[in-house]
Amino acid sequence: MIYCSSCSYHSRQLTDYFVQQQKVSLAKEECFPVDSIGAPIFIHTVKNTIIIVEPRKDYLLSAYNLSMKRYYNFLSKGRGPREMLDIQQISNTENENEFFVLDTHTKKVFTYSYRDSSLFIENELFVPKETVTFCCDTNLFIGTLSGSEHRFFLQRNNIDSICYFGDKINVRNLSNNMITQILSGFCHNSLKQKRIAWFSMYGDAFEIYDYTNPDNITLIHKTIGSLPNFTSEFIRGEKRPVLSGNTKLGITSLTGNDSYIFALYNGNLLKEASVLKDNIFYGDKILIYDWNGTPYKMLILNEKVKAINYCYENNALYAIGCDEISPKILYINCDTIL
Repeated sequence: MIYCSSCSYHSRQLTDYFVQQQKVSLAKEECFPVDSIGAPIFIHTVKNTIIIVEPRKDYLLSAYNLSMKRYYNFLSKGRGPREMLDIQQISNTENENEFFVLDTHTKKVFTYSYRDSSLFIENELFVPKETVTFCCDTNLFIGTLSGSEHRFFLQRNNIDSICYFGDKINVRNLSNNMITQILSGFCHNSLKQKRIAWFSMYGDAFEIYDYTNPDNITLIHKTIGSLPNFTSEFIRGEKRPVLSGNTKLGITSLTGNDSYIFALYNGNLLKEASVLKDNIFYGDKILIYDWNGTPYKMLILNEKVKAINYCYENNALYAIGCDEISPKILYINCDTIL
């Protein structure tokens, strides 16, 4: 059974729900060796180390230790036992000294541990092949699915013990399989609150679930604003949704702490990709919610960023920005915004 304490369906943008706004000037992490950055897509922090994902390099991950001023590359690109071809997600585990990376193609997951100022692979596991993103909490893996009859999964320790959940979203009488394709998105959890937030990458939609009791996951909040524009076409004999050029990018990066959720809002249309190219993934608004789904504040940045991550060590939001010449690492001290 799904219980919802707060639900809303409106043809509105997520930004329309915010009353409180704050203009923010991002600071540049001057020590970071930006001449070593290529074309990063994700950013993460563990302890006092910034990690970026670089899919075009021979090594998929780069790290910079802020204390030691040390920069290094790791995780070779390849098909070997300790390699990956591409990274779909990088995120934290329940251990503050660990993080994981998810392989786009194989759904293989490496968990890295930070000790003695270095990073080591601690273990390897697999998640369902339809996984988009997922979160960890002790022995639980909770995530979002795409191209599945189910919207979310909860996996206990091994792939043989999986249950599914998720509130029904009606979209023009589409099948669940097609709905999970057009509403693919990101998730992030709070270990303290025992809640997981999901935001759609297309359109304006998000939900928050409580998994205090993993056997009875409850829907806490749901907002469905504008939905993606699409057509249904037969591709290789199968009916599939095809997003139109008028579809808007929604939340393109998601992070948080135990008090707040930080969502990078985009707003660009897919048809603008031919002009904007890689810049289509940059946005200048960060939406802050509490874990009940209540809008707290919208940050209006002085420049656009591509990805964000909350750093517990420094109580700061780190982001990937870009000058005319090269990418750069930016940050916001959260004491100034919360």
